[in-house]
Amino acid sequence: MKCGLDYVHKESWQTAVNQMIANIKTGQINKAIPLWEKLRSDLAETADAVIIACTDLNVVTDKKREHLCIVDSSACLARAVVNMYLSLSDKKEGIPE
Repeated sequence: MKCGLDYVHKESWQTAVNQMIANIKTGQINKAIPLWEKLRSDLAETADAVIIACTDLNVVTDKKREHLCIVDSSACLARAVVNMYLSLSDKKEGIPE
């Protein structure tokens, strides 16, 4: 436990993720969706939230999110970059040239 949060990892979850990624990369999204549905169900029984750190998985994870908080790390990074840029732009506008 760190910062009041538990890190939970199961090898079966990683295996499912690896299978989903392989299916997605070969264009077999229809095979990845049922894997995601089962994984999402398993995760919802164990976790309050999950972090998705692979952009390939967005193809299936955007379908249904009920009963599980999904944090998309690439979306978080994109928001942080835009916010940083905007804050730097605001500071630059206040400086006379």
